[in-house]
Amino acid sequence: MEYRIVVKKITHALWPDLEKAAERLAQDVRKLAAAGWEPSGGVAYGNAGATGYLLQAMVKRR
Repeated sequence: MEYRIVVKKITHALWPDLEKAAERLAQDVRKLAAAGWEPSGGVAYGNAGATGYLLQAMVKRR
């Protein structure tokens, strides 16, 4: 089994930028799903200092 995490940076803490980051994350997740990857769990939010990130774990079974 392969494992990876898709990460998208939220450049500003404003709602429109959060929506843009979520859409970019969804696009990448859809591309990976088409290649046989599956989401594992839900979308997570993390901070590194003042910068926020959206994360999605993905797995690919062999």
